[in-house]
Amino acid sequence: MRQAEHTPNTSQCGPVTSALAATHEALMTRRSFVASAAASTSVAAPVAAMALIDPFPDAELISLGQDLNEAWEAERLAVDEAVEGAVLRCCDIVKRIERQPATTLAGLTIKVLALSWCHDGDPLAWASLCASTTDRRLVASILTDIIAARGTA
Repeated sequence: MRQAEHTPNTSQCGPVTSALAATHEALMTRRSFVASAAASTSVAAPVAAMALIDPFPDAELISLGQDLNEAWEAERLAVDEAVEGAVLRCCDIVKRIERQPATTLAGLTIKVLALSWCHDGDPLAWASLCASTTDRRLVASILTDIIAARGTA
């Protein structure tokens, strides 16, 4: 059943009723505006939030990791005067990795790769640095496991 629209009768009551009718109409307009705004916000908010989600978290770190792999390989192959330049290139990349926050396991793996470079790729080197207490041995174990899982142990 359809409801009849409410139309105030302003002819009998004069200016007071006319003012109330205008207020009622303005209120209904505000209500409908707020309702439509709320509806559009409830639909738009999740869409906007999805746009803020980075589809490639740690992309910069992963790119730096690839750069480090290439530079490290060049360092291993370098001879004589080229060694210093190759080491400086790796050092620069490692410093950039250090400053970049990691938000995923892949990003943390790149940071462990950088740490591995600092110890010439020898997981036993950092294990010996961390061997004095259980918590340090656990850190060494975690680092070794991450490198092994990456396939570059």
